[in-house]
Amino acid sequence: MNDIPIRDIHLPDMYGWWPPALGWWLLLFILFMVFYGIPWLRKKLRHKTIDQQASAQFITIKTRFEDHQDKAQLLQELSVMLRRICMTYRTRAQVASLLDKQWLKQLDKLVGKTCFTPDIAALLINGPYQKQPDFDADELLTSCQHWIAALPYNDGQQR
Repeated sequence: MNDIPIRDIHLPDMYGWWPPALGWWLLLFILFMVFYGIPWLRKKLRHKTIDQQASAQFITIKTRFEDHQDKAQLLQELSVMLRRICMTYRTRAQVASLLDKQWLKQLDKLVGKTCFTPDIAALLINGPYQKQPDFDADELLTSCQHWIAALPYNDGQQR
């Protein structure tokens, strides 16, 4: 019986410091979340995207128009709002100097489709410079609302 070639008992090698146990990985993850994840999430939840800000500004303009019913003021406010929105998506140099058809092309290019009918487009080009423009305010508001809804997502970071 002693002739059976059985090797002696060998204990496993001691574990080294790498890889760390699961508890250390969990601790590392928790520390990462506390120092980086939670502040990032809070900032993300508090920060409104540009399209959300544009929608809020549009609602403000629409509400003011319902109070004063001044079409010239409505058109001027919407024109300024559209320019400001475009300047947040593009650089000021690309947008501020655009006029007429180039301005309309920039509006369409930004959302990737045509949101303004020819009448509304002509109104956006010439209307802000007229003393008392005559137009359908509901059609203008609807077109601008569709344009804002079609804006691409932008979280306010620089281009």
